[in-house]
Amino acid sequence: MVQHQTQTQEWRRRNAQTISDLEDQVHSLRKELWAAHSQRKQQPTELCVLREEERQPASQDQQAALDRLRAEMDQVWQDLERTHKVESELAQEKVCV
Repeated sequence: MVQHQTQTQEWRRRNAQTISDLEDQVHSLRKELWAAHSQRKQQPTELCVLREEERQPASQDQQAALDRLRAEMDQVWQDLERTHKVESELAQEKVCV
């Protein structure tokens, strides 16, 4: 009977240890799962930020090119106005003469 009780206590001790080990393992796996889930949720946000960072220089380059083109068009427009004014004055002088 004593041997049976001793063996039963040993089994209970081993079972308690096994349960404790399994609970620790479950806790550890839950932490890993939470970390993986958090990382998975964060990745799209990081990708959006990276895409935006990649777009900004391209957008800035495009804006700079447009600004240069506008300045060039303004210069051509001013040159055409000057030429027109000069030609108009010459035409009026020829008419008056």
